[in-house]
Amino acid sequence: MYKKIPWVKNAAGFGADRRGTVAIVVAFGLVPVVLALGATVDIARMVVAQNTLARAADAAAIAGARAVAQQEIEDAAERYFDINFGAGLLGTSDTDIDVDFNPLNGEVTVVAETTIGASFMRLANVEDVPLAARAVAVREMTGIELALALDVTGSMQGSRIQSLKSAAGDLLDAIYGDREELEDAAIAIIPFSSRVNVGDDREDWLSEEAPNKWSGCMQARDDEHALLDTPPSATWDDGEGGTDDTRFVGQPTRIGKKNYKNICPDEELLPLTRARSPLDSKINALKADGTTRIDMGLRWAWRAISPKWQGLWGDAEMPVEMSNDIHKVLVLMTDGDNVAQSYDEVSASGADDNVEDLCERIKNAGITLYTVTFRAPHSVKPMMRACATSEMHFFDSPSDGALRDSFARIGAQITKLRLVE
Repeated sequence: MYKKIPWVKNAAGFGADRRGTVAIVVAFGLVPVVLALGATVDIARMVVAQNTLARAADAAAIAGARAVAQQEIEDAAERYFDINFGAGLLGTSDTDIDVDFNPLNGEVTVVAETTIGASFMRLANVEDVPLAARAVAVREMTGIELALALDVTGSMQGSRIQSLKSAAGDLLDAIYGDREELEDAAIAIIPFSSRVNVGDDREDWLSEEAPNKWSGCMQARDDEHALLDTPPSATWDDGEGGTDDTRFVGQPTRIGKKNYKNICPDEELLPLTRARSPLDSKINALKADGTTRIDMGLRWAWRAISPKWQGLWGDAEMPVEMSNDIHKVLVLMTDGDNVAQSYDEVSASGADDNVEDLCERIKNAGITLYTVTFRAPHSVKPMMRACATSEMHFFDSPSDGALRDSFARIGAQITKLRLVE
């Protein structure tokens, strides 16, 4: 006799036992279920990464379009992309963006690519999944008429006047880009010191005969139209059935025994122009001399874009009428307080009162008013802050670099950015 070996006995009954088969089938059946659930987790993470990548590309394109100078576009786009899509975000790697600028239409195109590593999907031999996003932004100008009232008094000599020229150039870069002319934008430049030089070809605006060798320097009006945008006319209706001479008085070359030839800037104002070249030439020609009358700069900048002066500056169509399609903007820059001289019609405090009055009138006329102080004493800043359309429209610039930044930010604000893709 022999005894059966236990494992042989068990083996003999194995074929008849079905319980193990069920367990194996269940185990193999769970594999696709687990894989499907894991793939769902991976896909959800990839969708989040794709949406975040697309938003980062949008932000990068807008930042690039907002950049003032062409050489800054790529840096600005990359900086904003990195802020919104950090390295290794959600398990991504090999992230890269390509930035392209088209100077003909102002479009900035951003293409962003990255790779996201799979987790559960590795069970199906899926290691990495590529993601991509594309965004296109364009700086689009709305219709605009812009007056730049620029302080060119003696305190602006040296590095200050050079910084002003650079800052004004940055503003033009923001508006024009690489274009020479814009169909729906026009800019005027009004250099001011104690007075404004309107040009010696405006003799018909004078209520008196022009002095010998008159340079175009205007005195303030001495009536109720002094702080208004009333155009010059010999027969202006005074509202009481009569007429009112609202023309100006020319500035004589000599007052008494003293020569006041520097009462006005050498450079006459430049009326609204759509072309950039004359603007660059005017800015480059600016010289610093004389004393400060901020109110004089304000009133002539207002007149440069007031529709009441349409045709008086030489172009029959400008300034245009106020409408929803045209945005009127006035930018005033000064580096000091009002100063009154013996030939002035008001004291320094009277000039301050004029500024306050003019600012309110200009804003009430629907004009957006920006003010910029440049290395200016504290005393003038409250007045300039109150003069601006809002707190966000006032810029204090304590340094040369800050002035350029202020003008660049103004340029970015007055241009309209939109995503086209």
